[in-house]
Parts: sequence; structure tokens; C-alpha cells
Amino acid sequence: MISEWLVRNVTYPLHERLKGQRTVEAFSRVSGRDRWSPEELMAHQLDRLRHTITRAYERSSFYRSRFDEAGVSPGDLRSLDDLARFPLIDKSHLRRHREEMLVVGDAERSQLVKMRTSGSTGEPTIFYSDRQRIAHEWAVCWRARSWWGLDWGDRWFWLWGSKIELSSRKLVKKIRNRLLNRELLSSYKMSDALMASYVRRWRRCRPRYMYAYSSSAYLLARYILEQEVDLSPLAPRVIFTTADQLYPQMRETIERAFHSPVAEEYGSRDGGFVAHECPEGRSLHVHADRVVLELVAGDRPAAPGELGEIVLTLLDAVGLPLIRFRTGDLARPATGSCPCGRSLPVISSIEGRQLDMVQNREGQLIHAFALLDSMEDVEGLHQFRIIQEEHDRLVVEMVMADEDQPIPEEVVKTRMEKAFGHPLRVEFRRVESVQIEGSGKHRLVVSRITGSARVPSDSSVVGASPQT
Repeated sequence: MISEWLVRNVTYPLHERLKGQRTVEAFSRVSGRDRWSPEELMAHQLDRLRHTITRAYERSSFYRSRFDEAGVSPGDLRSLDDLARFPLIDKSHLRRHREEMLVVGDAERSQLVKMRTSGSTGEPTIFYSDRQRIAHEWAVCWRARSWWGLDWGDRWFWLWGSKIELSSRKLVKKIRNRLLNRELLSSYKMSDALMASYVRRWRRCRPRYMYAYSSSAYLLARYILEQEVDLSPLAPRVIFTTADQLYPQMRETIERAFHSPVAEEYGSRDGGFVAHECPEGRSLHVHADRVVLELVAGDRPAAPGELGEIVLTLLDAVGLPLIRFRTGDLARPATGSCPCGRSLPVISSIEGRQLDMVQNREGQLIHAFALLDSMEDVEGLHQFRIIQEEHDRLVVEMVMADEDQPIPEEVVKTRMEKAFGHPLRVEFRRVESVQIEGSGKHRLVVSRITGSARVPSDSSVVGASPQT
């Protein structure tokens, strides 16, 4: 890694300019917006919403048709509450109609960037971003990192699994990562030998922070604790986790291993950076100057403390607008404000994806957190994955440190039945390794049950993680 001053003042600004992204300038614009008054923030959102919806109606055949069918037009947006009158879209619309969703002409298409999601929901989605949106996304991300006293010159570890970042042109990417002071580590096949090499690289590079899949940071943390590696003299300022669910026991394990706080990030490839934790609280601040976030339960806004699906409207997309985009992710609204004093709105917790939850026979959603508790204190357990094949049938894959170590099957099964509220058929399988997603994510709980696409407005979730 190279001089932090050089990265801060030369290589990172030059890198962004060469990519056609004015990220440094965008950061200057957004850096003070987290201290705007609520009135200033709402006025900004309404102004950008009107611009986005008007542009979509006038230039996109898809949105004009959708709005006409719903009986709404840009003139109906008189307040932020009026956004709920406009129709919802989801990934299926993005897959089938991305060309009709564009609001740029042929002359402007050169500014578009074709991107794809990781496919963790079962099917990758190809969509268009643009250089202005990407610059703004990174600007709000750097704003969130600045809350922790960090900037783009600092040394950092990037523990990742996306093939997009870990793709071809490896030599070019290796040189670029070195010039940007980031160490890119693969989350695929995290064997003991590979994780030992990551610890050696950590000692050599002494990163100020790590950015990682939640599950990958957890696996590395478990290895560090099992091997009794002491990283306290090399403790980073913070561990940022993202991309998959961060459960309370995972947070506690990561913090113990790295002697550092964990800060959760929420975002997605198609939605960009959406929300971050600050040092003062456990709520996530929504970057409301670049996105309008709704929590929807059925056909209405979720009440405080109620589980809702995250619906996003982007305010910075120039080429392909996303207006009331259903993410499939679940969260709870927060009550009150964060003690940090930042005016950005907060959500209390990210509860994961609907496909990460399981269902009992009555169709009631059961949070993965309840099943993870069932695996607590299983001696010699190295890794595991729980798969729901049917409403009353689970498969538990287990990697044991010692192949002769007995598995307390009845204890675990009884705990799971208590969470489900009825008898279960549970098959325990000893495996050499746990399968990971094509995206590199290590999903601990997987449901094969279909037909649970939406959270009904009167539903409750069993075993939801405690509020903090």
C-alpha cells in the first residue's frame, strides 16, 4: 500500500476523473447535508421527486403507461405523501422493460453504464446506471465513512465475493487496488489456509477499516477467535458489514475478534448505497438526499416498530429512474431521532430478505434469527447452513471441527420446533464445506418455500432480532 496523502490528494481524485465520475466534487456538495434541518431535507426531496417523476413521464414509455394506468400524473405530486399514489415496480419490470424505462436519447447513451446484480435472489438483473449517479452514490458512502473519521486515502480491506469486482483483468485490478490503498480479498472458499493468509496480510497492511459481506466477516472472525489470534494491537477503527443479514451474535463475534465496533450498511447493486450506521447509535441513517425510502406493509406504510418491505425511489438517477422500486428487503421504522444529531431519517433494523425467512404450517414468517439460536453452543461446530425444503422439513448442513464429535440432534430439533410451533422433520448432514452463493455470500438460512413474496399487513414475525 502507498502513502495515504498521495491517495487522498492524487490517485483517488484522478481515478474518478478518468472514469468520468466527479465523486470528489459530489462529496463536497453532500458533506453537509446530513446536518440540514428536516424542512430543508423534505424540500430537497420534493424538488428532486418532481423532477424525477416528470422526466420519467415525459421521456419513458414504460413510466407513462404505468402512471396512466394508475390514473396519476406528475401534477399529482404535491407533497411527499403523494408518492404513495404512484404504482410500485420490482425486479421483474427491470428485467423485461429496462430499455423502455430509459429517459435518455441515443446521444446521451454514452453516459450509461450497464450493470448487473449478483443474482443472490436466484436470477441476475441487468440494468443501467450512469456516471452522475455512481459519483453521488460514492459521495454519500464517503460521507458515512467520514462519520468514523475515515476518508478515501485510508488503507482498507475489502472482503468480497461479487464476480463483478473479482472478474478478469486481474493484473489491472491489482494495480488499481494498490493505487487506491485497498486490499481486495475473495470470500469464495474461505478455508482455514486462506483465512490464515488474510491474517498475515492484515498484520502486514494494518488497515484502518474493513468492508465486507456480513457472513464473510463473521467466518473470518470465528477463525481468528478459534485460533486465538490477538489483533488488539492492530484493531481497525471500524468494520463495515453489508450485502447479507447481520445477526446480533455475528456482530458480537466480529467485534470480539477485531476489537472494533461493527457498523452496518444497507444498499444493493440496483439501489446503490442507501443507509449507514453512525458511531453513536445502532439505527441506520437513510441517505435521504439521494433516495426516498418507504417501508410498506401490505398496501399501507408500516407503523413504528412494524416490519415492512423497503421501497426505494432514487433521486440521482439520470439515465434509468427507479420509482417506488420493491427491493424484497425487510426493515422496521425507528421512533425518535439518533443521539448523534444528524437530521437524516433512521430505520431501526434491517431484518433481511423475505427469502431469508422461513414459514411454519400456518404461513407465519419466522425470522432466521430464531433458527440461529437453535445452533447456539453446539460444541465443535465450524460452519453450518439451514435449508427449509418444506413447511415441516429442514436440512441442517454442518461442518464439524472433529468428524467424531457427536451432534446434539434432539436438542437442536426441539429448539427449532419451539420456534415453529409444531413438529418438524430435521435431517442433519455432516459436510466438508457449506455451499456458498454465486455472489460469494454465505447464507446461513435458506428457504425453498415459494409463495411468500409479500409481507401481509397484519403479519407478525416470530423470532425477530431484538431492537437496539
